[in-house]
Amino acid sequence: DWRASYTRAERYEPNTRESLYREFNGQFFWDDFIQSGSVFHQDMVDDGMSGGANLKVPFTLRGLPATLQVGASADRKDRDAYSRRFRFRPQGSDINSEVRALEPDELFQPQYISPTGFEIQEATFRTDNYTASEDIDAAYVMMDAEILPRLRLVGGARVERSRQLVDPTDLFPQAGQTPLTGADLERTQVLPAINLTLNLGEAMNIRASASQTLARPQLRELAPFSFADYAGGFLVVGNPELDVSRIQNYDLRWEWFFQPGALIAISGFYKDFTNPIEVQVLPSTELIKTWVNAPSAQNYGTEIELRAPLSIFADGLTPFTANANITLVQSDVDAGGLIRYYLPGTGASEITVLERNRALQGQSPYVVNAGLSYFNEGSNTTATVLFNRFGRRIDAVNREATPDIYEEGRSQLDVVFEQRLRDNLSFKLSAGRLLGNQVLFTQGGDPVRSYDTGRTFSVSIKVGS
Repeated sequence: DWRASYTRAERYEPNTRESLYREFNGQFFWDDFIQSGSVFHQDMVDDGMSGGANLKVPFTLRGLPATLQVGASADRKDRDAYSRRFRFRPQGSDINSEVRALEPDELFQPQYISPTGFEIQEATFRTDNYTASEDIDAAYVMMDAEILPRLRLVGGARVERSRQLVDPTDLFPQAGQTPLTGADLERTQVLPAINLTLNLGEAMNIRASASQTLARPQLRELAPFSFADYAGGFLVVGNPELDVSRIQNYDLRWEWFFQPGALIAISGFYKDFTNPIEVQVLPSTELIKTWVNAPSAQNYGTEIELRAPLSIFADGLTPFTANANITLVQSDVDAGGLIRYYLPGTGASEITVLERNRALQGQSPYVVNAGLSYFNEGSNTTATVLFNRFGRRIDAVNREATPDIYEEGRSQLDVVFEQRLRDNLSFKLSAGRLLGNQVLFTQGGDPVRSYDTGRTFSVSIKVGS
């Protein structure tokens, strides 16, 4: 088989405005801080091409069926990002406390633009405009064979060569300025994988697997471009100093299909990360976050999975199926040493981070998923209730003297109902985030920001098969 595709994505953001207000004695006043008072324009285009081919050859090994599969692929992505920024900056006495108490649509009006009021200034960063590309070439070989009675082997290796380029362009260059820092990240990786399945009977297996995978930084993480994180007031900056993360994966799983459509499984896993990418708060007088490589990290834990039709309890429950899984994770980061980052106007820099015990940024100690589905074949009615909860996790890593920022754990409940009216006509109703829990971030136990995700409702009609 083979595949080929072309994609184009365009982002046009013509007039994004940012204003920051601070509370004083119960009243909010506009503040000239970070990018407050800014007007941002961006026009970005991504072009992508992808192609690949696979060949599968059946054969026999010691009289048992087997297959050999080989393949190759090539992926190309090009990005062109154009941005401009302007800022309303206070220049004199006209922007007093009475004026600062106005809302943005009243504050930034012509009557307040003057030599002693607001001045509109060019605020485009030197790194706001850039071109970027990502090229990935890969080839693989894989064998699937029953090497012994009841013992199946799936193994092989994938070779990947990747190159990620980011080239920033200064719209207003000046003599004597430090050259801009771009990114040129080129890596060739051999990624082996092996999976052994031991059949203990018609309905029970033990699986063991080992593999090496990788995680590349996204182009927006590599580009020294800055953008606002509106949920927290941070300025987020890309880091051209990022490297590829490498991950060693080891898994052991026991599974029992105790009746059709039913499963009990218990798994154990271990992951060893080299250069994991994390979100880091930078040492700065302003609120700035970026992505950095920690030296290494380890995640290990267990997962329990259950799926069963409720007809095993009573015939009247035949339309219902329940499923649940829980994952428990212990995460440890080796975070001591030098961390390389990029700061607008400064360039590449380093900070020394002392060793301390903490989890990998973004990793929850537990995740719970549960669901209940209903299907009535006679009426063509389907309904699903889904529940998810995750534990408290680090949102952004701070230096050792300052507490990390945590995202507190929360639960989510979603419901989907679908009714097929005819062979080619169906009606669907979805309700998401019904618990409406607040997204809460804390630092040192104190709330630092929060927002409500709200509830979502949608109705759709599908025509066709």
